[in-house]
Amino acid sequence: MKLKVCGMKDVDNLKAVAEFQPDYFGFIFYEKSPRAFTLQNLPELQNIKRVGVFVNAEIDFIVNKQEQLAINVIQLHGDESKAYISDLKAKLPAEIQFFKALSMATAKDFDMTERYDDLIDAFVLDTKTPLKGGSGQKFNWQLIEHYNAERPFLLSGGIAPEDAHRIKDIYQRHPKMIGVDINSRFEINPGLKSVEDINTFITTLNS
Repeated sequence: MKLKVCGMKDVDNLKAVAEFQPDYFGFIFYEKSPRAFTLQNLPELQNIKRVGVFVNAEIDFIVNKQEQLAINVIQLHGDESKAYISDLKAKLPAEIQFFKALSMATAKDFDMTERYDDLIDAFVLDTKTPLKGGSGQKFNWQLIEHYNAERPFLLSGGIAPEDAHRIKDIYQRHPKMIGVDINSRFEINPGLKSVEDINTFITTLNS
């Protein structure tokens, strides 16, 4: 199961969490987020992909951040259109992957997968709130039974350390689930992750 740790913004914390070798680190480029990333460079991250999280951002802004920080994955968390994504992809290296966040409240929200299925590599299922992620709230995970998109997904939205056993069960039952995206429920402060909680979570997932 793949693990994405999102909302990182402190270099020392980044290095500490990197010891557990998550698959992805998420860096949020959205000024309204308390986890907005403002550093100009990153330390070497061996075998950990860098995910840039953007919300209705200007295309040139994303292109510049990708070049500056060697971002591997673009995660779109706003109301981006198909034309926007196509234009963005045309300006980025072909190997860059794309994640699209879906804001979940009812099974009807899965209708959005049809719009993006042919343009992205995976969906991120998050909770529908006024915030653009990082709310700490879960949606009804039973809705995943209705997921029928072609692309795989990562489960997000209010995942906490104590959810590891339940997540293992969901992962075993849903072939399109490839991993989880953890954030605010693992924090000491916004952007500062609890190394102990992440260690416990990973240990349980792997047990």
